[in-house]
Amino acid sequence: MRRLPRGLITVLVLLSASAGWQMFAVQILMNARDAQLAAFRDQAYRQTRQVAQLQEMLRARDSKVINLLDMVSRQDQELVDLRAQVDRSRVRDRIELSRSNLSMLAAGLEHFFKDNGQYPARLAELVPRYLNAIPLEPCTNASYVYRPISRPRLDYSLSTGGYPATSECSRVAAGLSFAPALGLVNQP
Repeated sequence: MRRLPRGLITVLVLLSASAGWQMFAVQILMNARDAQLAAFRDQAYRQTRQVAQLQEMLRARDSKVINLLDMVSRQDQELVDLRAQVDRSRVRDRIELSRSNLSMLAAGLEHFFKDNGQYPARLAELVPRYLNAIPLEPCTNASYVYRPISRPRLDYSLSTGGYPATSECSRVAAGLSFAPALGLVNQP
């Protein structure tokens, strides 16, 4: 077997030692890389958990918002219903006031008839002796319609004149009228 020159052996020894160090350095680098990967995986896991927690918080918040919107919607409907009740009550009050006004005017007309033997030509003749003032019809804010019938004026008709379709009161009655023979009636 042939012997290698001593210089070559030295070179080979140095190279093998150098390769060992290189292998050691590579191993250290690989261990450092593995540690970085593990740290990255841990950070990714923590961030994934944080995202899941945030998503759960958002779902809970969204559920609360939906519940609040439902509650507000119900309250809005209750307010609409209450407003409708108040409007109906207001209309009923106006019609009742109109009925009361018609009855008061009829009483004034009857007192006038007793004193004069006939009804007046105009409602204004009732003021101030029989009434303080002639009221306006509360649904239309217009004068009541008074029509004496025959000569001498032994009969009359008294009405609201009918409610226009745009009046809130028209939803309850077409109008009100009073005649001595019929009394107070809703107009058809």
